[in-house]
Amino acid sequence: MDEQTQILIGIGGLAVTAIGGWWLKNRNKTITEIADALEEVVEDLTGRDVELDEVVSDVMEAVEDVVEEAAEEVMEALEDGESVSEALKEVADDVVADVADAVDNLQDRLSSLKVAELKELLKSAGLPVSGNKLQLIERLTEGLDNKHLLDVLKEGE
Repeated sequence: MDEQTQILIGIGGLAVTAIGGWWLKNRNKTITEIADALEEVVEDLTGRDVELDEVVSDVMEAVEDVVEEAAEEVMEALEDGESVSEALKEVADDVVADVADAVDNLQDRLSSLKVAELKELLKSAGLPVSGNKLQLIERLTEGLDNKHLLDVLKEGE
């Protein structure tokens, strides 16, 4: 490994450490601020009072996982003399595949429910309960309070 690559790895390690330290110190405050801002927008648009702290926290955890994976892949690429952009592209492809799998899983779980169960989910989320099964599933997946839907589906596992 040449000297320039070693310097880049060292600088990258320092940057990751500094950013990680800041994030650990400010994570909860940042999540609360983001959730509060989103809650305000949702309430302004819908008139519904929702709590999003847990949703934002879950999203941040997923982001942290992706960032950690990306950092590991970049460091490995630098150490091996490989393309950093290729390493990041692989991480992005993995994330897209994971999201697609999660959406498919949600669609499958909703499709396996009976119409009465779908209507109960809609009712508990404060959404209209009219329509055929496909319309009910579409309404559930497009509902503003998807955290509620995910919580209910997790309870049924």
